[in-house]
Amino acid sequence: MSADDPPPAPQDAEPPRLRGLWDVMAAREESDEAAALPDEGETRPHGLWQVMGATADAEPDTAATPAEWPPVDAPADIEIPPARPQPAVRTTGREGWAIAAGMLAVPASGLAYWPGLAASLPGAAIGFLAIWFAVETVLSTTAPPAARKRAVCGGALGCLALLLGPFVFTPWGNATRDRVTVQGTRKHLQQIGVGLQRHQQAVGTYPPGGTELIDKDGRRRGGHGWMTFLLPHIGQAALFARVDLARPYDDPANRLALATPVEEFYAAGGDRRPVGDGYAVAHFAGVGGRVTTPDGQTFAAGIFGLDSAVRPEDLTDGRSQTWIVGELPGGYPPWGDPENWRTVTRGLNRDARVFGNAAGTGAMALFAEGSVRF
Repeated sequence: MSADDPPPAPQDAEPPRLRGLWDVMAAREESDEAAALPDEGETRPHGLWQVMGATADAEPDTAATPAEWPPVDAPADIEIPPARPQPAVRTTGREGWAIAAGMLAVPASGLAYWPGLAASLPGAAIGFLAIWFAVETVLSTTAPPAARKRAVCGGALGCLALLLGPFVFTPWGNATRDRVTVQGTRKHLQQIGVGLQRHQQAVGTYPPGGTELIDKDGRRRGGHGWMTFLLPHIGQAALFARVDLARPYDDPANRLALATPVEEFYAAGGDRRPVGDGYAVAHFAGVGGRVTTPDGQTFAAGIFGLDSAVRPEDLTDGRSQTWIVGELPGGYPPWGDPENWRTVTRGLNRDARVFGNAAGTGAMALFAEGSVRF
């Protein structure tokens, strides 16, 4: 061992211990707390609230009371202007009437669903009344904004009612009535078609358009029409039994029977009032008669004619193309009339002597095979 070597460590001395993270942090906190402690005689600084409290204690409240107006010591010759009066806010009450009228006008406009001017007037009148009350309130100088807003709502409902009547409910009602009319007319024409087919199957021909009778003086008189011969085939056998075929349809002996309405002979929407001496009318007529060409030729214009009966095989254009019964626009004849037929060469809805319907929009037509077309 040389002189430069360090002396050996004592045997009982402990080796230096490595300190961990927690030991270092604990020692650091102890040193910080020691540094934070004040020395004797040292004054600690005050916190924010302590400073504010000390300032408040040191400075007395010297705020002065607000000055009165007008000043008590103001000169007597100073004229103080009076306060300007504010206008009183008043309501006219019309906004309530506008709301009430508008709410009533909307359902009242639904009356336009039914036909006639009288049905459209209530909704329109109440709607105009709602608009009048609304305009009067809006133009008023004393009405508050809230009242004007309510009045505008009532006026808007009135305008809505004016539009709903003619543009919604009236077209809706017309469309519904037209649909019911078409369905009812179609049903009755189909029943007539079934009766004509049954007559053709039973007799071999369609019924004659009309018959002629010769009275005791040798004069020709109209007998009975094709609808009379159709009665047993549409469920009216009892009524047919009451008709005396040996006498004309307008004979007093047949008046009671010919005055009996037959539902199958009515079109929906047609006038059902009796004609003449109380004879029940028909809203349909057969297609028939004869047409003469410019060169003098004559040919049948349909299946019905006077004292003539047509067989199905005589229909040269085919049954699906042969129009045999049509709807009438007016001038309704008795259903027993022996001349209740007309031609189709004059068009539709031109007058009461042609085919058409009561609305003037066309005509329902029955064809020989049983179909009904508009």
